Amino acid sequence: MANNTLIEEFLEGKVDLIGFADLCELEKSFPDLFANLNIKYPYAVSIGKSLSRGVLDTIIDRPNPLYFSHYRQINYLLDRVTLEVASLIEKRGFSALPVPASQYISRDPYAAHICHRRIAWQAGLGSRGLNNLLVNPVYGSAVRLASVLTDMKFETAAPVEDGCVRCERCVYACPAGAVASEPEGFDLSKCLETLEKFRKIPFVSQHICGVCISVCRGGVGDTKDA
Repeated sequence: MANNTLIEEFLEGKVDLIGFADLCELEKSFPDLFANLNIKYPYAVSIGKSLSRGVLDTIIDRPNPLYFSHYRQINYLLDRVTLEVASLIEKRGFSALPVPASQYISRDPYAAHICHRRIAWQAGLGSRGLNNLLVNPVYGSAVRLASVLTDMKFETAAPVEDGCVRCERCVYACPAGAVASEPEGFDLSKCLETLEKFRKIPFVSQHICGVCISVCRGGVGDTKDA
């Protein structure tokens, strides 16, 4: 479809993952999809940028200043790109809403404007991993995501139902003990409790971790225990 090609050519060389999601279909599985927005859109462009393996290899059992800086810069890049995509779409006469890569609107409970992981899953970019993150077959969980919601029509992909190889590296590595052998067993409260502790690490000062991401290889490489 011409609209898909327009976006893909515009983003070539800027990001690593590009997908197109049917949000009407996604809402059937997640009725709360638009709960934190006062507007709905039928489509979304899902955009992903991979994290540096070199940076991730410096993570042992907690985040460090290198990862914090890298995490922040990847988010900035995604935010700039989503703004550019939204502008391109609007210049074509459609509506578009760029949603930031990492912006919480509530801490009790934790909530964002919309779930980028769900959108990326609907766009066929990966599946839900044991660590409750998107697992891409190439990058594993080592990818940050952002979305542009729009009424521009796209040819959309089918969701990936089960792409995680269940190597359980993230289960053994998780410093919070939040990851189980099935995605449904992920304990968000344990994860958030540990993120609050990590926020107090000098020169980190943010609710980030990166440990499960650093060990995830998606569908690439061996599947031996961590």
